[in-house]
Amino acid sequence: MYSIALPQPEASGRPETAQAIFGRQLNALRERAGISLEAAGAHLVCDKSKISRIEGGKVTVKDDDLHLLLDLYGEDDREERLALLGFNARLNEPKWWRKRGHLLPEWYCSYLVFESAATLIRTYERHFVPGLLQTKAYAEAVIRCRYTDETQIRRLVDIRMHRQKAVLKKRTAGNQTRILWAMIDKAALDDVFGDPGIMREQIAFLSRALETLNVQIQVVERGALAARSNSFSILRLRGQLLSEVVYLEQIDSAQFFDHPAGSESYRQAFCEIANVAREPSGTQAFLAEAADKLRD
Repeated sequence: MYSIALPQPEASGRPETAQAIFGRQLNALRERAGISLEAAGAHLVCDKSKISRIEGGKVTVKDDDLHLLLDLYGEDDREERLALLGFNARLNEPKWWRKRGHLLPEWYCSYLVFESAATLIRTYERHFVPGLLQTKAYAEAVIRCRYTDETQIRRLVDIRMHRQKAVLKKRTAGNQTRILWAMIDKAALDDVFGDPGIMREQIAFLSRALETLNVQIQVVERGALAARSNSFSILRLRGQLLSEVVYLEQIDSAQFFDHPAGSESYRQAFCEIANVAREPSGTQAFLAEAADKLRD
């Protein structure tokens, strides 16, 4: 199990946790192949300490070097190689949030990398509409519950809107549309933040999102037993080695679980919540009813 909780992390702008999880996969491949650090270093014509730093998530690995390591470790499954190379590309590519002048905590940067690489995002939100489905006005209202600095509020809203555009419109390998499966607590749709117009616009956005092929929404009634869980997201990644990562965000830190021992309970919880939630086929009607109440 790989669990990280970072109190007040420095705004490094680097996805260090994502690098560490990726490095653990390379470590597992090397050890499975029975290759020593010295032999791996010799294969890349470098010192073994470089291999150790790669596996520890301290440094990234170049694509050419990753190809060489996968050859050495005997990883000949095409899909697995593509998955590892694709995720490594995410780690190495210029970070869009830095280009926009945003310096973020490393745990949030790591989440953004996982989110961008995910082929399926399952998210359960207790108190708010999930961030990937928020309108700009709703996102600003939510963020203002916690922040007062106008520059910071604009920055966080900008990041949220960028994420939404990337996830809802981007297509994955094989031209298959990425799927976002969201569980929303009914209570979240009752909070109008002092302005019913904000929630009317938000509900209209949710309704439009349901008309696309890549979004599924279920509403969880207040008091449902399975809905006692805290909010969380499960991000499915390409391939079997990286598989799935569970993400739990706190106020100033986050936890990531990338091993079944830590993530299985959340997969089960999501299934339980889905079973007690309204059927997806009834979400449009529920949203229409909620919108009508706001017009009364």
